[in-house]
Amino acid sequence: MRTLSRTLKQKFSSFFLKIKERYGIDTRSLALFRIGVALVILADLVSRAKNLAVFYTDAGVLPRELIKESESIWRFLSIHLLDGSLYFEAALFVIAGIVALALLVGYRTKWATIISWFLLASLQARNPLIHNGGDTLLYFLIFWGMFLPLGARYSLDSLRSVSKKKAPARVFSGGSVALFLQITMVYWFAIIQKTGSEWVSEGTAVYYALTNIAFATPLGNVLLFSFQPLLKILNYFAVVIQIVGPAMLLFPFFIGPLRTAAVLLFIIFHTGLALTMKLDLFPLTNIVAVIPFLPSWFWDKTRKHSKTHLRSTEYHSSPITNILATMFLFFIVLINVATVNPNLHSVDTFWFTKVFRLKQNWGVFSPHPSRVNFSYSIIGLLENGEKTELFNVERPLGSNKHWKKYMLQMLSRDQRYDEHRLRLGKYICETSNSIVSLDIYDIKEEILLNYKFGEKKRTLLFNYKCV
Repeated sequence: MRTLSRTLKQKFSSFFLKIKERYGIDTRSLALFRIGVALVILADLVSRAKNLAVFYTDAGVLPRELIKESESIWRFLSIHLLDGSLYFEAALFVIAGIVALALLVGYRTKWATIISWFLLASLQARNPLIHNGGDTLLYFLIFWGMFLPLGARYSLDSLRSVSKKKAPARVFSGGSVALFLQITMVYWFAIIQKTGSEWVSEGTAVYYALTNIAFATPLGNVLLFSFQPLLKILNYFAVVIQIVGPAMLLFPFFIGPLRTAAVLLFIIFHTGLALTMKLDLFPLTNIVAVIPFLPSWFWDKTRKHSKTHLRSTEYHSSPITNILATMFLFFIVLINVATVNPNLHSVDTFWFTKVFRLKQNWGVFSPHPSRVNFSYSIIGLLENGEKTELFNVERPLGSNKHWKKYMLQMLSRDQRYDEHRLRLGKYICETSNSIVSLDIYDIKEEILLNYKFGEKKRTLLFNYKCV
């Protein structure tokens, strides 16, 4: 009996060791991941700071009193909602930047990760109107980073460590498993929701995406008009990579070359998106997200002649850390399943998911890409009785991703945004000279095949009197 027990124990230990070798994260990949996340946070702060007064102060388009009950918990947790002045918000941006720099170089990495997570959650809660999928992904990358030893290698922490032990080769814990599964869920739950004929039978989704004036870059337009036969191929390539790519990342055999190839495929895929579509930091964030999948094989090949070892803090994942990571992962799996199963929507209402902002939905361009071009025209009535077009899609209120997302919300007919539209009118009046009233028009144009468009429909969205 003892012999049987010993044999079973040995087999289990051997099996568990193989799992750790196959699904542990190389700490060199974690270090590169940490640097990438920190750079994206810094780039995000710079992008948001361009419209700091507009989107984050009481003098802008979203004063604090307009934050609705859907954000009720973070109405009290967000430090960005403590004060509505420009100087206060600017100070928080500076603090977030300093902490991100600490994360970049790996100084007090654990605390830098936790504080970066809190500041990012607080910032995103300050203005939910401009939140997008890239923001969600960045949030969860830093969230799962709190459960991982991001400072184990290539960091100031590793240089400051008094430990004489070698750096751990890889990390296998509840946090590492959760990060791996999170990234695969991004793609698999995205593709599950792409049920429209444009993605499946017609292969026209890329055509519609590039024809949309909100997305195509100059290179995207060249692709659209000069390489039309290629669009259908790219359509199905996008579908296949979202199905096969995650499977390659998780496949338990030929890990070295196969996983490296999968990471390279995702880098190429998202680089292509960045070059052809105006997606701001979304492609870069996705590239950073797959870095932890780089296997030890990759690093050993690139540094096969190096035999140096960096000293680093030893990392032992505590039972409570593993339990917490597993619990969070359980809720996140349910939330993702809820995106394709309406019967589970009640999961989003749990206080637990609201406090930790666990809600996520990866259904971009799902189930169909938009077949409508949305634009706007803002006409101002001057004091002398003349009318002038203040802003339109060619001369927009703002050109970055946050303005685009905000205006898309304002152009919707959703009654939840009635107060916000009134605030937009007030903001334009306050920042424009000699304007008596405003007419804001919603302009829609149906996108047809073969580079054709339907008739533009111009509808008065609302009128605002400045005085």
